[in-house]
Amino acid sequence: MANASVLIPWRYVWVRPRMALREAIAHPSGALVLAPLASGIVQSMVRAASSEVGRRGTSTATILIMTGLVGSVWGLVQLLAVSGLLYLVARDANGQRIPFRRLRTVVAVAYTPLGAAFVGWLVATLLLGPGLYINPESLASIYGPITALEVSLLYFATGVCLLWSFALQVLAVAEARGSSVLSALGTVLSAALLAGILILLLVVVAVLLIH
Repeated sequence: MANASVLIPWRYVWVRPRMALREAIAHPSGALVLAPLASGIVQSMVRAASSEVGRRGTSTATILIMTGLVGSVWGLVQLLAVSGLLYLVARDANGQRIPFRRLRTVVAVAYTPLGAAFVGWLVATLLLGPGLYINPESLASIYGPITALEVSLLYFATGVCLLWSFALQVLAVAEARGSSVLSALGTVLSAALLAGILILLLVVVAVLLIH
């Protein structure tokens, strides 16, 4: 039963997200980290496409290997960073700090939608090769309007998955805290504000060190 429960967050995160989050909290599993890793790879692929690495003679294998390595690291960093920020600002109904492991679990589940987009990007990369990683406006002249439309739909679906991942992150905090969604949104915004302050401080320190 424990092994079967691992699949529940991935199966029901689309239609019964709160149940999926509760199941993940009740049965935490290291396998859940696959979602943020896949999410990081998708982000790396999108970045590679926006940088038009396909015009630089980069092979399909190189693109897959580099986006896989860089994206996996980035996904793990995001998981730990977001969980850490929430750990600093989130409190349960009794004002107690929420265990880091619980936050990490629900945050990992929240990355599931964007991680699912990895399947589409992988298939598109295998079919189009480096041609996927060029300006989308150039696809129509190279592959025809149908392929260009399909790639546009891939970008649209990725955007939808990104929005749903953010919404899930708010729901995840609500489940971890045992609070309302509105209160959880405030916690997520507080964590984002804290991240902004930390980044600003790092930039200031870096500028002072350079000069």
